Amino acid sequence: MPDIQMVITDMDETFMYQGGIVPEENVRALKEAQEKGVRVLACTGRSWAMCGYLVRSFGFDQYAVTSNGAATIDIQTGQMFDPCVVEPRFVEPIVQAALLDGCKVDLFCGAWIHTCTEHKGRWLQKAEDACAGRPLEERIKVKQWDSMEEMLSRSREQTELIRVEVEVGAPVPPHVAQTMEELGEFHLSVSYPGHWDICNPKAGKEVAAQRLARQFGIEREHIMAIGDSSNDIGMIRWAGLGIAMGNAVPEVKAAADAITGCCEEGGFAQALRRYIR
Repeated sequence: MPDIQMVITDMDETFMYQGGIVPEENVRALKEAQEKGVRVLACTGRSWAMCGYLVRSFGFDQYAVTSNGAATIDIQTGQMFDPCVVEPRFVEPIVQAALLDGCKVDLFCGAWIHTCTEHKGRWLQKAEDACAGRPLEERIKVKQWDSMEEMLSRSREQTELIRVEVEVGAPVPPHVAQTMEELGEFHLSVSYPGHWDICNPKAGKEVAAQRLARQFGIEREHIMAIGDSSNDIGMIRWAGLGIAMGNAVPEVKAAADAITGCCEEGGFAQALRRYIR
């Protein structure tokens, strides 16, 4: 059995489900691992604007990786390290291509999600509605602009991730695909069905996991990575021990060394208790 010294975990449908429901066993297992000296860090497709309160309240360790690996955040101070933004001159062409394809589009920019009233993603509105009655510090941080021009002028220099909303199972929209091909290389991923996330080519959860390993001086064979979606495949393959959730998509299960239980069954806790001494 490997000597696990650090766990890097996805959040949605891995540690928690349905946007924020967390099996009590997962929180207990997280604390048990920390008491054994193991670091447990969150690595999510969410922006810091969506997960800051969550990672602090659950008790994760010092750093969180957000926006599919585009940023690393000190969870106590909110300080961002080495943000990997989309080239500013590329943001507007990709956004305009998405609009030509009839898609909704939102931008992840550190502590804020930027959106435009007319083109706001349905997923974002749903997420805001879900936490509308909570205290301000627990809500998603959104800046909603009246026009796309204003939104772009305020956000293009700090965009970590362009989220293009599509129908579930739909391919990359044609104008978006063509524009990306013309502009250069990008990191393209799916956190969950119904959208495509576009980042700088140097982003990605695998890259972020390697960054965390260097930060703490831990070799990959001592790292466990856990996830459920296709954006987790890179870090699961890279880690010394890659774990797929029971509810993971088939590609993730194929890439993993082992499969644990489903999220709602406490599969995260099962994995930690099985492999951490």
